[in-house]
Amino acid sequence: MLVKPGSRVKVEVDIGDPKPIFHTVVRSCDPRAIELAAPTVNGKKVGVASGTKVTLIEVSSTGLLFIETLVEEVKSQPQALWLLKFPTLESIRRIQRRREARYEVDVHVRWKKSPDARDFEIDPLHVVNINTMGALVTTEKQLLIGEDILLDLSPLVQVGGTLTGQKVLARSKVVRQVGDSGRVFGVSFEALDRLQRSSLNEAIRRLKSRQV
Repeated sequence: MLVKPGSRVKVEVDIGDPKPIFHTVVRSCDPRAIELAAPTVNGKKVGVASGTKVTLIEVSSTGLLFIETLVEEVKSQPQALWLLKFPTLESIRRIQRRREARYEVDVHVRWKKSPDARDFEIDPLHVVNINTMGALVTTEKQLLIGEDILLDLSPLVQVGGTLTGQKVLARSKVVRQVGDSGRVFGVSFEALDRLQRSSLNEAIRRLKSRQV
């Protein structure tokens, strides 16, 4: 689910300069639409025209979520609601808060454009910086935000760690694109078990050159 019902959010309305920002609550979210309780100012419900551009902003412990979309309808009965068009993937942006520092590395690893793909890609991914939560990588292939990929981090663990036979296959999600070149991406590791995370952490400590 993109945003959970009951979540408190901000809504920036694309009207005027500066654009007004209202605080409200998500009532429902499904693949058809996002429903918000109509914001209030001085006890009065705020209305807005259909087709107005808005940006939904959710702040959480893991970071920020930005959703750019349109108001499809404003309902007054049985309760005042703003009905927002469900956004396209390109209209969703996440900024994650790092829970631990990342360190510069220089490692090329095998990867799959889908975790269930049979074969690895011909050209490796270049890992630029990393921690046990995710990494910054470069590739000539175009990746999409939200796309699932698989990284073979075994070379990093085998070079920097003590378990030379350790295999670490990290299911990962593309969470951001850096710059406009379309070559640099941030990925989040989704399902490392405790042993894999421990091995990766040991390898990073041995290989790390500079905190970023």
